[in-house]
Amino acid sequence: MPAFARLFLLLLILQCVSGCQSWWPWGDDETSIKKEEDPVLLERRALIQNSLDQGRLALQTDRLSLPKQDCAVFYFQQVLSADPANQEARAGLDTVVKRYLQLAEIAHGNGNDKQANAWIKRAEEVNGPSSKTTGLRAQLKKTPQGQRQREIEYLPATDYLLSREDLDKRGPEIHKHLADIARRAESRKRAALVVARDQAEGDWIVKTLRQSVPAYTLKTQIRIASRPVIVLTSESQLSRSAQSDKMLVDSKKLDTKKQEAAMKVLQKSGKQINTKQGVSPK
Repeated sequence: MPAFARLFLLLLILQCVSGCQSWWPWGDDETSIKKEEDPVLLERRALIQNSLDQGRLALQTDRLSLPKQDCAVFYFQQVLSADPANQEARAGLDTVVKRYLQLAEIAHGNGNDKQANAWIKRAEEVNGPSSKTTGLRAQLKKTPQGQRQREIEYLPATDYLLSREDLDKRGPEIHKHLADIARRAESRKRAALVVARDQAEGDWIVKTLRQSVPAYTLKTQIRIASRPVIVLTSESQLSRSAQSDKMLVDSKKLDTKKQEAAMKVLQKSGKQINTKQGVSPK
């Protein structure tokens, strides 16, 4: 065969191969292969979402940096250790700083510069010194302390501890306490996260709350823990919390080795967090 003919035949074959790639069954086209989501990533996403939800609740109740492993700083830093680019966690830490600086201004106005400086120090322990913290220090030095007396106004009370003894007795004291909480939820149009020692106790608390406000549709969610408490929150946040809980439950069905590998992501990050973050408001 002449050289020209051989070259023409080779070009024709290459063109055919190129045109057949769209239907070639063993190609690496991602659209032809449905990749299943990595279960480890699923677990990691669920854990991050749960930490974000816990961080939001901690902000609502002024648990800024205490208790050490149940506060806003802990949860948001935990998220950032696993996902450094997470903007919601960064914004959460910024909110903690703003709250501490607000408390510093109030303390200064009440004539307590020692406490004011302590609050500023707490703010710096979150994200380090910044123009905001140094600026406030300079501002307070220029302004005489005690010029604006006012009581420290913590964020609206949203969590309510429940007496274990009263819950065991189920007498008039706990009924009155739950009725007060239910009326507060109704007036603020809030939902209730009920933390109980077991499911039966949680069901009883929910029933009592709803009976106290028959005209209000109180949305609730029950969690089991040793410390009985009710947290009033928004319906949307309660729904997000329920979704993250479902993801965690679903992820527990994963292969044990894969589950353990995913859990290490945030367990490792927890050890990297500086737990000496100061105190939160009393």
